[in-house]
Amino acid sequence: MKHGFAIGATLVLIGAAFHLFGLTLMGVPVSCLLILAGGLGIFLSRKFNEIPTDTRLKRLKFQNFISNILILLSSYLIYIEDKRWMVTLLLAAVIEMVVVFRTPDETK
Repeated sequence: MKHGFAIGATLVLIGAAFHLFGLTLMGVPVSCLLILAGGLGIFLSRKFNEIPTDTRLKRLKFQNFISNILILLSSYLIYIEDKRWMVTLLLAAVIEMVVVFRTPDETK
């Protein structure tokens, strides 16, 4: 599961791009399925069962959890054909960027 996050993030990006084409598989948008698979891959690649002792890392881990929920919510919004999926996916991306820059470097 070492590359699970990269694969999941790639699937989310491909799913967002595929939404432009309007492809469906048995009546379900392909973009919805790709974003759902990518969101689940990201969710499973993160170790949410490990709770850090540092309060800063706890807060960042919770923000990661919120961004994962927003990714899964955007997949559902595509499924019900709601245009607000773009907002939830954008919010998830912004939260991910904030967390990446705020997380301390583990190699030090």
